[in-house]
Amino acid sequence: SPQTRDIAVIFLSALDDIDDKIKGLSLGAVDYIAKPFQAEEVIARVETHLTIARLRSELAERNRQLEAANQPILEAVGDGIYGLDVDGNITFANPAAMRLTGYPSDALIGHSLHELHMYARWDGSPYHFIETGIYQTLKQGAASQSDRDVFWRHSGDHLAVSWTCTPIKRGG
Repeated sequence: SPQTRDIAVIFLSALDDIDDKIKGLSLGAVDYIAKPFQAEEVIARVETHLTIARLRSELAERNRQLEAANQPILEAVGDGIYGLDVDGNITFANPAAMRLTGYPSDALIGHSLHELHMYARWDGSPYHFIETGIYQTLKQGAASQSDRDVFWRHSGDHLAVSWTCTPIKRGG
């Protein structure tokens, strides 16, 4: 349930077999305490998980604040800017990207950059994703750029593009 999904669950059980612990944790518990237990241990673990939950909440709020602060910059830039996940699916598109390609936001977000914009070269010949520098960036983590590609627009025509793709690594 969206209302309760962030509530931390700690299993307190007489079952102390490793398989029971793994099952409890795989079901979403944040901790597993086997009986017999000491009240002090339970209190310490609960306090630890409350601290973790508070810090996560503060971090999420700070991230929202940073994104909100950066949003006007991304919207004002005249160059098209996309955010991609590791598979090349679009996670973000600024207004310039939508204006330049003719795609509305809902036709971009969650869709493959390659399938929308880079599926063919300027002459219409196929351009396989693994041939693109963007693929290399996503798979190898090294920045790449090109000034010889085209992006296909929603209308079916294409435009010459110069692009740079730089990885942003989070959590490894």
